[in-house]
Amino acid sequence: MWDPKHNRPAPGIVGKIKKAGVGMIRYPGGTSSNLFNWRAAVGPQESRSRQVEGKQGDTVDSRFGPDEYMAFIREVGATPQIMAPFANSTPDEIADWVAYMNAPQGTTWGDLRARNGHPEPYGVRHWEIGNELFGTYQRYWMSADDDKAMRQYAFGGTQRQKRQRVGTPTDHRPSAAVSNGQPHQSFTVWYPPVVPKSQTIRVDEDTWREVADLASAGADDLVYTFAPESGGIHFGDGRHGKIPQKGAKITADHPRRDRARAAQ
Repeated sequence: MWDPKHNRPAPGIVGKIKKAGVGMIRYPGGTSSNLFNWRAAVGPQESRSRQVEGKQGDTVDSRFGPDEYMAFIREVGATPQIMAPFANSTPDEIADWVAYMNAPQGTTWGDLRARNGHPEPYGVRHWEIGNELFGTYQRYWMSADDDKAMRQYAFGGTQRQKRQRVGTPTDHRPSAAVSNGQPHQSFTVWYPPVVPKSQTIRVDEDTWREVADLASAGADDLVYTFAPESGGIHFGDGRHGKIPQKGAKITADHPRRDRARAAQ
């Protein structure tokens, strides 16, 4: 949909969309949207971070961001519809996205949009929350039980994750949960925030212990530090805290804190 060489909507695709008469185009769309981080997809291309795809957990780029999407929308003459991610966002984060798309200059997000080359508000009126979250592979932090998952979608709640692989903010593939044997390794749980002091972190079958500071840990201590808000896990360097052995799988048990209620 985008021609990176000329930094414009791809003319061939634009022509086909116009010919087909498509009236509304959703963004990001599909499983890619469920874990989408919109802030990582605005601003200069070289400064954008990557995304984690919502089905296989692959790491994907952020080249086609909200501003590129709106340039495409205007080329084809369609109505925009944005799908706000449900699985990893708070109401405040989505409100910020609405403001980035629609607020005038003189506001925090309107001014950022202007600095990114788009001073006029986009006026996006159609917003959707989540993509096909009834699907068993799109439950994310919610319960596998249909009735309970429906209540969690509508009203929020806390759901304990069990033996869940860890990863990074942009990679949820199985390989992202495996130690490389290097010092100072960092991982994150998939769906933060976490209820403080509630997590169990395992390296293979061994349960390791949370500490406030690795500096006071011994070389063989099975310890880590943990940041509940981001879900970040940090291991030692072999002098202050043992290094997870190469090839070991890192998993986590934890109740995910209800982000919706925390934001209210």
